Amino acid sequence: MTSTTTMGAVVVLTLALMVITEVTGVQIYEQQQREEVVDLQRQHHQQDDNRDERRLFNSSGFCNTKNYTNMPEKGVCLSYFSCLAKGGVRKGSCWLGFGTCCVFERTCGQCSNATVTYFTDRHPYSTMLDSCGITIHKAYNVCQLRLDMIKLDLSEPNVEGVCVDQYLQVTGADTQIFTICGSNSGQHLIVPARTSFRPITISIINNNDATVNANSRWNIKVEQLSCNSSDLAPMGCDQYYLEPVGSVKSFNYATNPSSAIYNTTYPPTRLGTRGTRHLQARYSICVKPWSHCGLSWTPSIDQPSFTITDIYDSSFPLPGFQYDSLCATNYNNTFTDYLMIPGGSIFTPSSTTGIPASIFCGLKFPPEVRASGYQVIFITNDQEAVDNDADNRGFHLIYQEQTNCEC
Repeated sequence: MTSTTTMGAVVVLTLALMVITEVTGVQIYEQQQREEVVDLQRQHHQQDDNRDERRLFNSSGFCNTKNYTNMPEKGVCLSYFSCLAKGGVRKGSCWLGFGTCCVFERTCGQCSNATVTYFTDRHPYSTMLDSCGITIHKAYNVCQLRLDMIKLDLSEPNVEGVCVDQYLQVTGADTQIFTICGSNSGQHLIVPARTSFRPITISIINNNDATVNANSRWNIKVEQLSCNSSDLAPMGCDQYYLEPVGSVKSFNYATNPSSAIYNTTYPPTRLGTRGTRHLQARYSICVKPWSHCGLSWTPSIDQPSFTITDIYDSSFPLPGFQYDSLCATNYNNTFTDYLMIPGGSIFTPSSTTGIPASIFCGLKFPPEVRASGYQVIFITNDQEAVDNDADNRGFHLIYQEQTNCEC
């Protein structure tokens, strides 16, 4: 009798806790809805019935969890049933166990209005479809999307560095976004969305058969950044690094050569030569200022760490670094591919004063370049063979914010 009574009490207590959990979650959920509606009314932006629903995700508390590959993920703390109703995936608990960490994962043909969404390849035909994409419905007061490429391994560009077989494409943004292909895990991209009221589509375009793209994988974290966010990138920045010390790689950078090889359709001098790894794209890389003293740029220990023009050949010693007028071609005195560091100065171990230089090309980066600004720009001219360039890997540089500057 005693055991039966005890068991009954446990069951009753368990049911009570479940009820309290859901009631608490619903109450918080409803309270957030009320707060959102009041905020919307105050801002005079109640243009449709769904806007308060979208805003709800921005005001909910965030939580951290891990995905099936043990990588960190960012979720929203919601009640059990609210997470299910919103199409989220429950991963862990929050609110002292009274809520669930709700992660929003989307794949081919799906949409999301969550603050943080993960675009994954977990669709059975993700590499077989002509296009596998998700649609992001922007929340109120969002100025940018930040795409963190937790995993992005797509088909490589052709010998000229142009994405053809498969690539990442973004449409619906304020400006046209360049396409990205190749190996880019760990990279990120800023998508301007201040003036765009249309949904933004993030897609993987498959222009080749599934056997070519069979090893493609992606998991992209898409985060909507509020116009008031301290992590908002300055206008014109395609990438925005938030730490005072870090490394920057060109898209599709690697130390190993490209798998693309020049064939007979290109000049005979190129037959059998490896193509370029760096993409034919112009993009701006920015770093968040902390001390406002500028940045120091140095080559990484990778070999090669900087090859963007000429022909790289590992069997020969690297030539000296090239900058400014040395980067101009002999036949028409124009620049081809180069990295621009505005206001830069070259420093060597033996120098006490810097050599002013803003344009860098060739097969070697100077020992150190210091600049007062927080931006570098990579510029290409959409051709390699014509410029006598081949087997270039891109760049991998280390930046560090300077702390000893004059007021």
